[in-house]
Amino acid sequence: MITRITRGRLAPNTEARVFSILRTAAAAQPMLPGMASMSLSRTMEGRDTVLVAVTVWSDMTAMAEALGTRWQEPSWLPGVGECIEAGTVEILETVAASTTLEQLAATG
Repeated sequence: MITRITRGRLAPNTEARVFSILRTAAAAQPMLPGMASMSLSRTMEGRDTVLVAVTVWSDMTAMAEALGTRWQEPSWLPGVGECIEAGTVEILETVAASTTLEQLAATG
């Protein structure tokens, strides 16, 4: 599994607009082939709002095919990108994972 974490610092006074776009798109758009999950969150860094998009993929090939040649760069939906002042991408390769809470409980 591959986890892609994209962070973007929002321009001042754009939070409501950005979150409206993201909520609408997330509800209407099916997951891309190879994507196991997606979450859109926010955090505060001082006075700045930072958007955090986390996607989990079956493998690197599926992620690269779905996102295109610029998969290593931050990418945002139309209407969101112009509200991002700075962005980063982090790619993580899973080394161990649990599949269910029941399995975790069984291990103590």
